[in-house]
Amino acid sequence: MKKFKYTVFSTNDNYYLYDGVSGNIFNIKDSIHNNHKELFECLENENIPTNENLISDYKEILEAVKIETMGKINTSSPCEYWFNIDDYKANFNKELKHLMIGITEKCNLRCKYCIYGGSYNTERTHNELNIKLETLKESIDIFFTTSKSDKKVINLYGGEPFVNFKGISYIVDYINKIDSNTQIYITTNGVLLKKDIMKWFSTNKNVHLFVSFAGIPSMHDELRLTVGGKPTYEVIKKNLLYLKDIDPTSYSTRINFIFNIFDEIQLPELQDYWAKDELFEHVDRMPEVTFIDCFDNDYIYGLREEILKKYDKRINPLLMYIELLKNGEHDNLIVKHYDEKLLRVHRSYTGNRNILTGVCRPFASKIFIDANGKLNLCENFTYGDKLGT
Repeated sequence: MKKFKYTVFSTNDNYYLYDGVSGNIFNIKDSIHNNHKELFECLENENIPTNENLISDYKEILEAVKIETMGKINTSSPCEYWFNIDDYKANFNKELKHLMIGITEKCNLRCKYCIYGGSYNTERTHNELNIKLETLKESIDIFFTTSKSDKKVINLYGGEPFVNFKGISYIVDYINKIDSNTQIYITTNGVLLKKDIMKWFSTNKNVHLFVSFAGIPSMHDELRLTVGGKPTYEVIKKNLLYLKDIDPTSYSTRINFIFNIFDEIQLPELQDYWAKDELFEHVDRMPEVTFIDCFDNDYIYGLREEILKKYDKRINPLLMYIELLKNGEHDNLIVKHYDEKLLRVHRSYTGNRNILTGVCRPFASKIFIDANGKLNLCENFTYGDKLGT
């Protein structure tokens, strides 16, 4: 049986198919987009569609397979890993350098799109759990005993980590007694970063913050609300500007920003916000832009559609990207986004070899310990499967 690895997607006016084997992207008809499951089921079983309206589409895809612009997975050949397993085992301790700890499952916000907000069936929901201090200590002890890397990184994750500031301050002090060169990263919504926490941050020079926003201020306040339903942008901005005032060096070098958005159509306004707002003056690094996961989730997808109704469909960030490149304007969020996106699309055809690939090798560089003290491959795995303690 032939197997295909593909995904279909659409823009305002066009439909596309991305082939995960060849790396090619095809501009397709709406009929292929709407009936892709039935078409590829016929292709995999080598059956002609019984629906006559699909036959021309079936032949069109079949022709792409024949001339190898679209690839198929060869299930008769043995699978290979994209890394050498013996080297992986031999160098495990040297490569393990990143420990991520779920320090709490509490959160002070109720973001409308939150993965832990109850809309994702496979994920946990908000609760009152903090990791135990003894579990924190044991996690650090095992990590420093196991890892032989000289560039160790520890990331504290939530919930909202600063809900458990007692745990944060305890573990940072403990880590610094072992090795003060270890870099510690904390992902936060920024609401709890009051003066006492900012002063603490200022004195702990190996601690870095990733502060997340849901796009521009008005969009952020629509999507990221307190438990009581209040907007949060102005609170976060006030907290950050306080740090910028008392310790501009730490602000510019150890504060990082993440923007969560739904669609590329939001990039131009995000770039304008980034270029003009005082929050981002003299910040060393450009922000990360992440896209809110709407896959197989009707509620989040409906939220996305409501948000995108606010935007002019004539906005074309890809054309803007091309013009920016022509003008030599590279310090731009649109350029950064498309540079990274097109790099990911650049994959070579694998021929007759089955390569099991991915963004990481299990436990090769990172381990995630959740607030229950359970071991996970990483924070992106669902909370249904545990690997031990």
